[in-house]
Amino acid sequence: MIEALDIQVKGIVQGVGFRPFVYRLAKKYLINGWVLNATDGVFIHAEGEAKLLDEFVIELSENPPAASRVEEVALKEVPLEDFDSFEIRFSDAGAVEKTTLVSPDLATCDDCVRELFNPNDRRYRYPFINCTNCGPRFTIIEKLPYDRKSTSMKDFPMCERCAREYGDPLDRRFHAQPDACFECGPHVSWREHEGLPGALGANPETQTDVSRETLRAADAIAAPLGQMTWGSTRAESDAILARAVELLCAGKILAVKGLGGFHLVCDANNADAVALLRARKRREGKAFAVMAATTDDVRRVCEVSDA
Repeated sequence: MIEALDIQVKGIVQGVGFRPFVYRLAKKYLINGWVLNATDGVFIHAEGEAKLLDEFVIELSENPPAASRVEEVALKEVPLEDFDSFEIRFSDAGAVEKTTLVSPDLATCDDCVRELFNPNDRRYRYPFINCTNCGPRFTIIEKLPYDRKSTSMKDFPMCERCAREYGDPLDRRFHAQPDACFECGPHVSWREHEGLPGALGANPETQTDVSRETLRAADAIAAPLGQMTWGSTRAESDAILARAVELLCAGKILAVKGLGGFHLVCDANNADAVALLRARKRREGKAFAVMAATTDDVRRVCEVSDA
């Protein structure tokens, strides 16, 4: 017998691929109806055979996307509306007095890492690669519901290929609000103090001659900054990252703007660079955070428990 349910799912269910997950489940269990994001969770209207409807709800609760957190699933029997398909609807702009939980920013997933280092992929070495399963969330949202127009990505209209991914419920980037590429998305930018040899974008006619000693002094931040360079293409972006590595290896200090603020970065194996950072930060004894590429790298310098 065909039955109908209204289902409300509360928890971290926005920006984590929950709607395409529901869409795929609906196709699997022959469910018709719709799903949408609202300010107090995800709402689903589901119509199908009673047994399949039960299995749909169980999987919805027990096997949600890895980045989500289902805190409550509320069910309500409702009259049939005789839908003949299942669709993903636009977010509900109402009920603004209510709120839902928004996912924290998520580390780059394995699929995106594979694309990032695949020379045949169009996002090869694109610094802001992301998908529904990873990337920025909390730090780009401006208001609920979590849609692109409500994030800092609203200023980056998607190119045709990104828009096609964004609109395909079976694509990993369906409604991934930060979806972008070299063609349409944000790019890295770079500025450095004038006088450093090999500076990117430096104009030899206007570049100030600043000595190495001046640049290493505690008041080096007062030295003139060169012009801004943008990594609008893969080659330009690669050149910026290569220059950053070059200066880190030379004992310099970089300020890296991340999603939630700036990281001051230097080579932790360079005692002079660490001492200079301590002097500039007036942080004589308190430990700095240390980054390492792998757990094995950490084990080489630290005691690491199984946990």
